[in-house]
Amino acid sequence: MLSTLLQKTRPIWIKASFKKYLKNTGWIFFSSMARLVTSFVTVLITIRILGPENYGQLSYTISFVALFWFIVGLGINNIMYRELVTYPDQKNAYLGTAFRITFISAFIAQILTLISAFLFSDIDVSFWAIFILSFNYYFGGAYIVASEFQADVNAKISSIIFAISFFVTSLIKILLVLGGKGVLYLATVMVFETFLILILILYARNKIYGPIKEWYYDRNIATKLIRDSWPLMLVSALAVIYTKVDHIMIKNILDARSVGLYDAPVRIIELWLLVPATIITSLFPALVNAKIDSQHTFKTRIVYLGSFLVCIAIGSAVFLNLFSEIIVHTLFGKEFEYSTGVLQIYAWSIIASSITLLLHQFLIIKNKVFVLLLIMIPGLLANITLNALFIPTHGIQGAAWATFISCWIPSVTWLILCRTHINKLDVLRFLRTRNSKKHIDE
Repeated sequence: MLSTLLQKTRPIWIKASFKKYLKNTGWIFFSSMARLVTSFVTVLITIRILGPENYGQLSYTISFVALFWFIVGLGINNIMYRELVTYPDQKNAYLGTAFRITFISAFIAQILTLISAFLFSDIDVSFWAIFILSFNYYFGGAYIVASEFQADVNAKISSIIFAISFFVTSLIKILLVLGGKGVLYLATVMVFETFLILILILYARNKIYGPIKEWYYDRNIATKLIRDSWPLMLVSALAVIYTKVDHIMIKNILDARSVGLYDAPVRIIELWLLVPATIITSLFPALVNAKIDSQHTFKTRIVYLGSFLVCIAIGSAVFLNLFSEIIVHTLFGKEFEYSTGVLQIYAWSIIASSITLLLHQFLIIKNKVFVLLLIMIPGLLANITLNALFIPTHGIQGAAWATFISCWIPSVTWLILCRTHINKLDVLRFLRTRNSKKHIDE
């Protein structure tokens, strides 16, 4: 089935000069897959050595800090690729402006994170780990710089930098865990990872495109960037809350050990989802250009890509359900036996998540960010509500069911909006036809 699909899909991508993107996107794919494998090994070792309690503390800390990442850069990194391609002669102004906005917003994000941690967390290991990880915000400018390499179809450099930095810091994490070090040490290494990426990518940028002292701040560009990016910032905020709120609620309703038992199988699913996410990201430039060249080609690519992703997702869900017990016991040990049920439930969310990932890119390309907000809000509200209902009665498996159900809501909401829109068009056509006939009769 997959071979037939690939044979049908191949001419569509090749016909529209897909080869032109192959080399550049190949480096993005290689970097992402290398990070996927490295991350899997690192997380596996960390979980087995730390155990449910300590790993739960670390997972809770990462989730808490992630809730405020959307503030950093105000979503500007989502549109920098587009702006640098459209206005290459103003790239120094765009980069300088975006970098300054990112740094200022990082300060705001850190203050809000620490205030929230003080109000909602005890002054324990988790609080101090949150304090350390909050410094990660200041190095978010690395993604702004990376957008220049992507806009110049030179993703090889940034991809290698991300891969090397991730590999080096992952090795340090493994050595620290094997040496008996705890959560605070791991949090420090995570901050060092983002710092290393920023330093290396700025060095590479300085060698290839010139010194960053040529960057400058432009108030008009700042206004334009914030005006265009704030809807995407809200989308990012909803997405982060959507994926991390269950960890926070489990910690507050149950305990840190439950967070560890829940997060271990979730990590497997998140790593698994990097495959469709990487495929979609790698093919994003080809989809954008297809939208410009031909609506038919664009829609055809979306359909074939969606079908391909769904086939992979179904196969993944079946595989994970059949071998869930073996996977959990082999990877995490007997302490995580209760995590098997979470993995079996959570695995089926891969199908809905893959569809949502593609739908996300589809709506961004179609410049329908507000529609994206409309379909995500019901899913987020459902996720929070279901977690509040299911966790007290069904524990971490209840959180898995809440995620599975809420994952389908964005796609269902999109279908309802489409159908409503079509019905409105049909009514308008009917009224116009009726009015025209009435006018003729008169």
